[in-house]
Amino acid sequence: MLEKLCEVVNEYEKRLQEIPFVPMSSYGRPTLREDGPNRNFLTYVFCDQGFAMQFLKDVDLPRRKVQCNTALEI
Repeated sequence: MLEKLCEVVNEYEKRLQEIPFVPMSSYGRPTLREDGPNRNFLTYVFCDQGFAMQFLKDVDLPRRKVQCNTALEI
């Protein structure tokens, strides 16, 4: 699961660099990532609802199938 998440984050980092409103750097540090997704990366991913929903689907969230125990004892 972690490997897939890293692949998706790398792909989205490349996609975000193509978006004109994402700045290239911030105070000498990478805006998007250093050694993993940072706050700016997540901010830019979630600033557009469609982009955010696609990101969540690509990392398998929300789950497509939910299992719950509906039998309740009172």
